[in-house]
Amino acid sequence: MMLGCLLDAGWPVEELRAVLERLRLAAGSWSVRGEPVMRGPLRATLAVVHRARRPRPEPPHDHKHDHPHDHGHSHSHDHHDHHAAAHGHRNLGDIRAIVAAADLPPA
Repeated sequence: MMLGCLLDAGWPVEELRAVLERLRLAAGSWSVRGEPVMRGPLRATLAVVHRARRPRPEPPHDHKHDHPHDHGHSHSHDHHDHHAAAHGHRNLGDIRAIVAAADLPPA
């Protein structure tokens, strides 16, 4: 919402893209654009950010057979870790590392 407000206030989307490029994210891994929208009687600018999808890795499986005649199986994995990896989620430490490595002024 804040990016949309800044774009709506006149910040050129090209300047936003230039700042984001300084984060040194993989080329082609993201895009951003401003889109005019109506919310009831109000006009606003929506900042639309797209992230390129990565292929989903196969989930890790730990097959355990409890009984030799049991044809079913169970598997276990940490759902949070798999979910985060599959969807490319970043935690605060990841974001801080990206900003620290960026070509941005210290302030």
